[in-house]
Order: sequence, then structure tokens, then C-alpha cells
Amino acid sequence: MIRYTAIFRLRHAAGSELESKFLAHSKRVCSVIPGVEKFEARQQISAKNDFTCGFSMKFAGQPE
Repeated sequence: MIRYTAIFRLRHAAGSELESKFLAHSKRVCSVIPGVEKFEARQQISAKNDFTCGFSMKFAGQPE
């Protein structure tokens, strides 16, 4: 199994309509990438870093 993780900071205000639209759209798009078995969108709750969001995707293995 391969896990791909991306962490980032959104420019949209936390809790805003733009943030919600971005996350919903990302879930729709990333969930249908060939080979993705599980997609998760996560929000950072710790003040230890500047990142606000993260995506995690699980793949069964290397694409052929």
C-alpha cells in the first residue's frame, strides 16, 4: 500500500464558504483518481505549524 499525503495552508478564511467549496470540490476530484482506494481531507487543529489542511490518499500499490 502507498499513502500520499499533502499538507498546505488555504488562503480562504477558516469556516468560510470558499473553504467549504474548495474542500468539497477536492474530495469529489481526488476520490475518482484512478487507483485511489481511500481519500481523506483533514484539518489542522494544532498551533504548532502554519498548515491548515491536509489530504491523504491510499493506493493499493504502484500503477502499472
